Amino acid sequence: ADQPPFLQYDSAQQDATGIYPDVLRELGKESGLTFQFLFVGSKEEALQKLATGEADILFNIYNSESANQIFYFSNAFSYQNFSFISNRHHRMTEQEPLVIALPENFPGTRAYITAQHPDWTILTKKHIWDCLTLVSEGKCDYALIPELYLLQSNILTLFPQLIQLPDHSVTIPISLSISRKQPVLLQSILNKSILHLKEDTLHSIIQKHTILPLRNLTLPNLLTHYPLQAAG
Repeated sequence: ADQPPFLQYDSAQQDATGIYPDVLRELGKESGLTFQFLFVGSKEEALQKLATGEADILFNIYNSESANQIFYFSNAFSYQNFSFISNRHHRMTEQEPLVIALPENFPGTRAYITAQHPDWTILTKKHIWDCLTLVSEGKCDYALIPELYLLQSNILTLFPQLIQLPDHSVTIPISLSISRKQPVLLQSILNKSILHLKEDTLHSIIQKHTILPLRNLTLPNLLTHYPLQAAG
């Protein structure tokens, strides 16, 4: 599924665009590997294809001990900040048990946050819009939303009662997961390429996909980025 600005399907080119495909292409320049992109409808389908060997690599999985029994993992190639989104009058506290809404299309984030905060209740939703709706309706304390998504999206303008807390975020290391149907040599090749990935190259890729002209809130844009609320 599309996850702008991290991953999107370009139907015109029949190819993947976004931060993660561009990072993978940079790793290919160093390693000599080439990649084809397979789009699926859900996180569960993606993990299944990785387990069966129909797919070799999956973006954006936190390297947890339990998942390590199923997949190989590369070293972290980046770190992703998730911002706390709350109602304007909610007082921030991380000391008490919280109810957190989290988009499900970022595999491993739930495991990471649960390990750091075992007393928090995590509610996963398919769309970021659903997470924000839970907060606006008072059904959870916060939504954790990728900061890079918020940089290139107007979505909070559609929730005037919500705010992004400037001094609170969760930073999650991002690795590539590798099917165990592949030889462990692939893990070594990717790790070597990640080691040689220059910081300014990664920064340029992120800028390319997040520093965009302001979009008008047109119907096509709403249908593309916020499909559920546009359906009514």
